[in-house]
Amino acid sequence: MYQGTGRLVLFGGKSGAGAADGQETIFSDLWFFDTAGLTWSQGRPRGDIPDDLKDFSVTQGTIRMGGQERPFGFLWGGMNANGVFSNDIYMLDLQSGEFHSYSFES
Repeated sequence: MYQGTGRLVLFGGKSGAGAADGQETIFSDLWFFDTAGLTWSQGRPRGDIPDDLKDFSVTQGTIRMGGQERPFGFLWGGMNANGVFSNDIYMLDLQSGEFHSYSFES
């Protein structure tokens, strides 16, 4: 996701995919990349932080709050390390780093 202030936002990730032992680690990390300084910094997510997920969908948009437009990232679906699919939607406030979750019955 692109925050619109010269920062790219990265959430999640995995390592070990395709490893000989078949083990992979799935993360719920939050990182910011400063496109001007070309530096990474780790965020401190709070709120309803998603479980470690892979293969989810993400998009971004804005929500009007208190008369101001605020950038949000929207994360849906994905699979956890046990192969269980999620049907939850998470909203990430790109200014505060706070997650909000919404669950739906399948």
